[in-house]
Amino acid sequence: NSVERTRIKNERYESGVIPYAKMGYWDPDYVVKDTDVLALFRVSPQPGVDPIEASAAVAGESSTATWTVVWTDLLTACDLYRAKAYKVDAVPNTSDQYFAYIAYDIDLFEEGSIANLTASIIGNVFGFKAVKALRLEDMRMAGVDHIHAGTVVGKLEGDPLMIKGFYNTLLLPYLEVNLPQGIFFEQDWASLRKVTPVASGGIHCGQMHQLLDYLGNDVVLQFGGGTIGHPDGIQAGATANRVALESMVIARNEGRDYVAEGPQILQDAAKTCGPLQTALDLWKDITFNYTSTDTADFVETPTANV
Repeated sequence: NSVERTRIKNERYESGVIPYAKMGYWDPDYVVKDTDVLALFRVSPQPGVDPIEASAAVAGESSTATWTVVWTDLLTACDLYRAKAYKVDAVPNTSDQYFAYIAYDIDLFEEGSIANLTASIIGNVFGFKAVKALRLEDMRMAGVDHIHAGTVVGKLEGDPLMIKGFYNTLLLPYLEVNLPQGIFFEQDWASLRKVTPVASGGIHCGQMHQLLDYLGNDVVLQFGGGTIGHPDGIQAGATANRVALESMVIARNEGRDYVAEGPQILQDAAKTCGPLQTALDLWKDITFNYTSTDTADFVETPTANV
């Protein structure tokens, strides 16, 4: 005798392939929860792929989706575990790039496992064929006490606005949306401890006025080559850096225009500090003036605020 299978009649779970957006990974009316993990992806869809479908596909493939309908979804609270792409914006001044805002319910991830979270959100979805290019632009990262966050004036990539956004993220107790600084989500960090930003990469004592201006007080200045590379040795390099820093802070606290007067302030300090004079003579012409390759997509202007 033939046995008729028991099936749940639901169009969503009929066998076959349906668009990711129709599988539940696109929800423009989704209300973001305080506990959601939020991610912002820059998506370049393949030709002919709708930006919303591409964003839904990224949400799906980084959470619970596969390429076809699977009946095992019925065994779980899959509506809870599905990531939701809830907003798609065109990237300014581009023709085929979009910002995809995606929310992940925190229950999707194993508690206490950063590896589990990153394997999902920044895992093999980056090899997904429906998108020509994919980049994770913004996401909360917590759990460290210091991290390299940029120098602006050193040898590494560092747009001033973006670096300011990095530093504010690490140091401020509350963040407001600031698109020119690359901050796409507001965040109240509550009692979460701050993270100390570290500046390192091609910096030396001759840049001290610029470093203090761009990076402020709450920063670790990591002079590697700028200490060890001193002609008179490591101790002399450390002395030069310390004297340069203290002379610049004193000038600032006295109300002087330390940015404009920076070179003269350093020269005056070097009159009584041989190691500083040697360092300034050695590195006075060392600069890294290249056009930034990682600038903000949103820039404030006098006539339009984004």
